[in-house]
Amino acid sequence: MSEPDIVHISSLVVHFKPEFLTPISAALTNIHGLEIQGHNDTGKMVVTLETATEHPVLDAIRDINELPGVLNTSLVFHQIDDASAQEESLPVTVNVGEEAL
Repeated sequence: MSEPDIVHISSLVVHFKPEFLTPISAALTNIHGLEIQGHNDTGKMVVTLETATEHPVLDAIRDINELPGVLNTSLVFHQIDDASAQEESLPVTVNVGEEAL
């Protein structure tokens, strides 16, 4: 009997120097399964990541932390779901500081 397909859904907060927003955003588009949910002008960005296992989550955190201008990347949410139940994306509202993104 095979294991059910699973998906790891993670949310990360990336703290960065504001002047690096454009190159960081461009670099993040190259990470498979990553979506930028929003950012503010003070250097905080929220991203989500969907992966098949936990290892790509750790790899993504490492890769993001190595980008020029990134100060820190924090895992703030992680959930394991049945991939077959993931039929549509849920709307996401993100609060970074006092601003809703």
